[in-house]
Amino acid sequence: MRTATIPGGGRSRPAFRSILAALAASFLAAFALGGCSDPPEDARSRDETYRYSIVFPKGWTRFSGATEFCLSSQGAESPDGCRIYVCVSKPPQLFLSTRSDYVNCEQAKDYVTETLKGQDVDCRASRIIFRKVYAVYYTRTIKSGDAYVYQFVSQSYLLWGGMLYTITCYALGDTPQAARELYQKNNDELLRSESTFFIHRPPMGRE
Repeated sequence: MRTATIPGGGRSRPAFRSILAALAASFLAAFALGGCSDPPEDARSRDETYRYSIVFPKGWTRFSGATEFCLSSQGAESPDGCRIYVCVSKPPQLFLSTRSDYVNCEQAKDYVTETLKGQDVDCRASRIIFRKVYAVYYTRTIKSGDAYVYQFVSQSYLLWGGMLYTITCYALGDTPQAARELYQKNNDELLRSESTFFIHRPPMGRE
């Protein structure tokens, strides 16, 4: 399938690698901060059907509800428009279907490139609360009203109980750099929130 072309694409890779390095460093800092104390139980947003919970950043506007693509979705938006949300859905075919991190990442990258129209897609195996996830980072263009804007996205994919749990974080901008800068501005809050994601057990009636 055709994917959109980002202006200045020849210079996007160094900037993309720089932000990935910054994300990795910030993750360690957020993990250290998060390990100091557990958040109050009433701060958690819970889904009793799919048995997950997450703590969203304080002061962000929360939203929830099923969508066209999500059987369940809960999220939060920052005052400047950065978003994080959890989506529970049925996994695509041939998605994270092997024991190989390399092959699973290639499957995730193919899905993002072909279905989500992602550009400069990068993938790596990681963990959230001791569960393996595949973290994918990319940029894409989306339509906003009559215009198109750039979106910098990170998504963590986790298969559990026959369902796909996706934690999506993104920011929008008039240019790829503007989207990345807004994401980076909220990066600590996003990573701290993502690190609180927890699956309590597989959905009822599923293995």
